[in-house]
Amino acid sequence: METASLNAAQLSSLTRPLAGADALSRAPRMNAQEIDRTAREFEAMTIQQMLNFMMSEIDLSDTPFGGGMGERAFRPMLVEEYGKAFATNGGIGIADAVRREMLKMQEVPQNPAQGA
Repeated sequence: METASLNAAQLSSLTRPLAGADALSRAPRMNAQEIDRTAREFEAMTIQQMLNFMMSEIDLSDTPFGGGMGERAFRPMLVEEYGKAFATNGGIGIADAVRREMLKMQEVPQNPAQGA
C-alpha cells in the first residue's frame, strides 16, 4: 500500500484556517427565491422553538377535553405547523432581517419592490 506524501505548501494549505472573506467568496450563491425560502424556514424554526418553550408549561394531565397520551404524541407536530403558519402569514419580522443579512453576505442588490 502506498502512502501519500504532501509537500510543505500542500500541508500548510490544509492546516491554515480559512479567512472569513475567503470562505464566503467560495460559498455557493443563492438566488432570491432560495434566500426568501431559507429566511422563512429560519423564522418558522425560531417560532417553533419559542412555542415549544411556551407550551412546555401547559399541563398535559388527562382532562375531559384534552391532554393525555394523544396530546403528548401530537403536540410537536402541532407546534411545527403553527410555526410554519406564522412564518408564512407575515411572521414576526425575523425573515426580513435574515433576508437582508443574506443579501449583504452575497453582495446581491436588493429588489426595490421587496422593500428595505
